[in-house]
Amino acid sequence: MEQLLILAPDFVNTIIDYILGFGPRFLAFLFGMAAGIVLFSEIYVFYFVRGSSIDIEAIKRPKIEVDQQYLLDKIKGKQKEFKRNMKLGNEGLAKKTFDLSYELVEEISEFFFPESKYPMLELSVNEILNLIHYITNRVDELLDRPVIKNTKNMQVIKFMQMYDKKKQVEESKLYRAAQKAQVGKIMK
Repeated sequence: MEQLLILAPDFVNTIIDYILGFGPRFLAFLFGMAAGIVLFSEIYVFYFVRGSSIDIEAIKRPKIEVDQQYLLDKIKGKQKEFKRNMKLGNEGLAKKTFDLSYELVEEISEFFFPESKYPMLELSVNEILNLIHYITNRVDELLDRPVIKNTKNMQVIKFMQMYDKKKQVEESKLYRAAQKAQVGKIMK
């Protein structure tokens, strides 16, 4: 029994020391949580108020007349470069498509924002969303044509397999011989 009485004060002192040692850390945790909630609330209110009073039409727009021929020449040039690179077979189809598309977008954005250090970043989020909708609608229009309509549910891998098969046919000796003999022109 005496041993229990001796252990009891040590046990109680240990618990008291633990609580007193944990107290400042717990207070710091609570203070940090409260400060985070207040800061988040301020930022949320700022953007909420700003968003309700912002005029989307007042966003800086380029004041350049669009030269349609210049843009068409850029697009045709990239298409020719794509065809030339695909004949050489230097890079993969997806990588080359992405690289040339990116270069084209850079060149067109430099046309509209020549003084900007980062002309591609001059678009607003609203303009980017409109562009995405435009592209999606154009692809839908293309895929709604009678013959192509069946391809909507095809997996992309099937297109790649068809492209690979086309390359194999074009590289065959029979196809090359037919091209030299101009069989296609005779058939017309």
